[in-house]
Amino acid sequence: MKPKSKRCAARKKGAPDDEWAKQLGFDSVNAVKDALRERIDNDHKQQSRAKAKRQLFDQLDETHDFDLPPRMVEAEFNQIWRQVEQDKTQGRLDPADEGKSEDDLKAEYRDIAERRVRLGLLLAEIGRRHKLEVSDDEVGRAIAQQARNFPGQEQQVFEAYRRNPQLVAQVRAPLYEEKVVDYMMELINVTNQTVTRDELFAEDEPPTSAPAKKAKKTKGAKAED
Repeated sequence: MKPKSKRCAARKKGAPDDEWAKQLGFDSVNAVKDALRERIDNDHKQQSRAKAKRQLFDQLDETHDFDLPPRMVEAEFNQIWRQVEQDKTQGRLDPADEGKSEDDLKAEYRDIAERRVRLGLLLAEIGRRHKLEVSDDEVGRAIAQQARNFPGQEQQVFEAYRRNPQLVAQVRAPLYEEKVVDYMMELINVTNQTVTRDELFAEDEPPTSAPAKKAKKTKGAKAED
């Protein structure tokens, strides 16, 4: 009678099996495959939405021009510039910024600050006109989701938000933005396009520079319904 061969010898070394899957917390290899497939599908959907959202924002920015509150622009620029200086100090400056003078960099980042303020005001006005709101329940669910990222410290996270309305506002703002974007996506004609994975995840070009962008705009344009 031949001795039974060991399990590790019965399969190719390193080949995944159900036992390996269970060590990862799954029932089987197929369950791992399903989870990976779902993760990849979600990544593709999120990136597709990000691309569509970027195109929507570009169009809004290109077709609207109005006077911006100077203090809002300055506050946004200062926040961006502090991050740039921190990255520079830590040797993490964006390669695209290397070799540029400080004046050139400040001009470019001020344009970005103006774009952010302009888009923020446009989205707020669109949401106001169409009575879009973020409920307290939606904010609560988002905070609970963040708290789950800190196992064992959930109560401290909830307490921090309870004591700091500014933190709650930081949660509400992106939820509101996504709600307005969803509303606009339903109104416009979105065309699906088949692209490769590399094309889908390729980094977008930065926003058009201030002089070129403003040349395309009509002064005094108002936000449309």
